[in-house]
This record gives sequence, structure tokens and C-alpha cells, in this order.
Amino acid sequence: WAYRKKFWMAYYNKGAIGDAWFSLGQNAYALGRQLKLKQPELTYATLSGAAADQSVLIMHLGDFVVAEWSHSGKCRFWRNTDRRAPKLYEKYYDANDLRAICEYEQIHYSSANGTWQRQIANFLRHETQIYIPEYEWMM
Repeated sequence: WAYRKKFWMAYYNKGAIGDAWFSLGQNAYALGRQLKLKQPELTYATLSGAAADQSVLIMHLGDFVVAEWSHSGKCRFWRNTDRRAPKLYEKYYDANDLRAICEYEQIHYSSANGTWQRQIANFLRHETQIYIPEYEWMM
């Protein structure tokens, strides 16, 4: 997650990410329930149809809705106008809906070399004109 955090935080810090919402798999949801006792303001959705240790970060970035899976999952992009794009702030998500046909998807590989990060950054630069220099998201 360290590479994904560094990458997405670079976009967040530039104000490129609008809203964001988590859909938590069974393991993370159980942890979330424990944390909610200490911080009742925590809110998130549940995720079904995925491995118990998977979760998804859903966010608005430019004209896109992005579903970034925690691990062993692709990052997917839908246009905001696509009826298949996930809606933020739902209480429940099915993994199949977050794996629906989308405009762009990227497998996470060669993180240390910045391979998947560069491909997503190039896509975003081309489609949204949002540019984040590589030095801001490389580890």
C-alpha cells in the first residue's frame, strides 16, 4: 500500500481528488467496527463478493470515478457520466459492480520502478490535463 498511498496522496495534495469513500471487505470492516467505538464519526461502506482482506477506495478525480483496490485488484476508471460508474456514499457495494466494464484499468506491477504509476499518470494527464511530476509520487 505504500506505493499507492504515495501516488494518490500526490494527487490529493494537489487538490485533484474530490470526494473519496471506502468500501471495506470483511476483515477491514471488523476492524472498522472496533475503531468506530472510539471514533463514532467514521463512516464507510461494506464490500461483498471479494476476498475478506480486500477493500476499495472510490474517489472522484477530474471527470472520472476511480476504484482503487487494496491489493490483488486493478485500478479502474469510469467517466462521471457512465451509468456503470460507482456512486460514492453508498452503504453497500458488490465487487462485481466495482469490476464492471470501465474506460481504463491498470494492473499494479513493478511499483518500485513506477511502472503502473507512470501509466496511470499518463492516462490522467491525457484525459484530464492533471499533471503531477514523477518526483512527487515516486518512492
